[in-house]
Amino acid sequence: YLESGGVEDAIAQTADRVFDGFSIDQQTVARRIFLSLIELRDGASPTRRRASRAELVQGSQEPRVVDAVVDILVRERLVTTSTDTIELAHEALIKHWPRFGRWLVEDWEWVQEHRRLAEATREWSQQGEDDALLYRGSRLLATAEWADGNTEELNPLERAFLDRSEALEKKEKRDAKRRKVYVAVFIVGVTLFAVG
Repeated sequence: YLESGGVEDAIAQTADRVFDGFSIDQQTVARRIFLSLIELRDGASPTRRRASRAELVQGSQEPRVVDAVVDILVRERLVTTSTDTIELAHEALIKHWPRFGRWLVEDWEWVQEHRRLAEATREWSQQGEDDALLYRGSRLLATAEWADGNTEELNPLERAFLDRSEALEKKEKRDAKRRKVYVAVFIVGVTLFAVG
């Protein structure tokens, strides 16, 4: 994290003051909102990204709590909003706010895993919930394991994406078993016919 000065210090101080003024529940929501508004690229510094409001309502969080936190963050000029998207108002929050830096270190793996799921879910939704875009195999297994420990962090669309992925995987396994049974019955039938 870079040495800050002037404007960057003021932004970090504002962010601390606002965050410290939140209730415990609001702080949990605010932390997840901030972490949802960054882009992570391998080998590159985190940068800002836009997120939809729907993406920010996770698990059992009340949409009104998320809206209240977002409204305060907008009023304090820490985030900006358009019709349905939200983004950090200042790149300086990522680079010069020590608390944000600690969150990134503590939650790096969480953020990366959640971002992959969020991107896959968004593409699936935009493509009309095409089954071809659902997770399968080891990707599904790894994400489902992660999600089991982070149920409260998923928004409804991400949960639906994983549920559909798991349902499709089960169906494909059942169909494969059924095909094996049919093939076995066919082979036995052919063998009996040939012997007879």
